[in-house]
Amino acid sequence: MKKLLLLFAVVLLLMATPVQLDAKLNEKEVGLITEFLKTTTGVQPKVVYPILPASTDATPKPVLDY
Repeated sequence: MKKLLLLFAVVLLLMATPVQLDAKLNEKEVGLITEFLKTTTGVQPKVVYPILPASTDATPKPVLDY
């Protein structure tokens, strides 16, 4: 599973870089990034989102002045 995630990350990196940075990575740069990704370990932290109270008539509405 870890190898599959690493492969996905590299493919995503190769696809996103030209679009986001207007640059292309050469083989050496891709290799360096791949080696870095192989060193990352650990468990992704769990994100707990708060449960907000329901809106009422007294709830202030957002101001969208843009």
